[in-house]
Amino acid sequence: MSAIFEPSVVVPEKIKPENYSLSQHIKDLFQHYIVSLNGEVPHNLYELFLSEFEKPFFEAILSYTRHNQSKAAALLGMSRGTLRKKLKECDLL
Repeated sequence: MSAIFEPSVVVPEKIKPENYSLSQHIKDLFQHYIVSLNGEVPHNLYELFLSEFEKPFFEAILSYTRHNQSKAAALLGMSRGTLRKKLKECDLL
């Protein structure tokens, strides 16, 4: 089985998936965000999370695949057309 891409980013040892899951990282970031609000009550967290997450996520995926949309779509498990739609929604196209 051949790889669809070669990583261009070196992941520090302390955050490799076998040591620190993505879900744990997200949980820790969320807890840090809540603490940083200093008691202010957040609203519409789901929409806020999606709007803050999607663009940098797609930027990272595109960087990882050297802006090859076909490889990025395959990595994400979506069609290239769906990827392009998402990229347009995030002002990345």
